[in-house]
Amino acid sequence: MKLFKAATVLILLGLISILSYAQENVYFAHFTNTDDNVYFDSKDRLVMSYQIEGPSTTKEIEDLNRLFGYFNMFEKVEFTPTSEQNIWNVYEITYPGIKIINHKKLFATAGIYTVFVDGEPYPVDGFSMKMLKN
Repeated sequence: MKLFKAATVLILLGLISILSYAQENVYFAHFTNTDDNVYFDSKDRLVMSYQIEGPSTTKEIEDLNRLFGYFNMFEKVEFTPTSEQNIWNVYEITYPGIKIINHKKLFATAGIYTVFVDGEPYPVDGFSMKMLKN
């Protein structure tokens, strides 16, 4: 019983730290609407390339990387800096069967409340594959 209580407390502390992280940071995701940037591969994995605007330190990127890991959606996630300040390239490959809709909760938790598609802003709660296809 003590082990169950301890595990519950640790889980709650983890969730509180995740939620407090999201409340502290506000970022923007930028997508370019091409079939090369968002698509499903032959193994039904969602592959996405986009940019996140806002993180200014490698610590913030480490925190985002850890947060993305908590969602257990990805085979691979890479954050790489660009030549522009506070802009990071993101490359993701999800596990098979993960849909773009699963990113809504992740993005909102990570502090990404606005998604730009070809420069047009959209709220993250309306984020869908339809936005990315002509």
